[in-house]
Amino acid sequence: MASQTNVITVPAAYAPSVPSGGTTRIFSATGTAGTAFRFNFNTNGQIDIRDIANGTTTYAILDGITYLTD
Repeated sequence: MASQTNVITVPAAYAPSVPSGGTTRIFSATGTAGTAFRFNFNTNGQIDIRDIANGTTTYAILDGITYLTD
């Protein structure tokens, strides 16, 4: 799996807040075989997957991810 842009978009009203002056909130995750990557939640609601370690084939299960809105 390579880095992906705009994997999914949530309504901007439900996008997490970001630090002052920022446009992205970053959450780290671990995929198969301990591969590290991150989710970028953008203020426009777009969600990207970034930094797949070493180009290792992996996958991420997004089912069950929840977060509180501000």
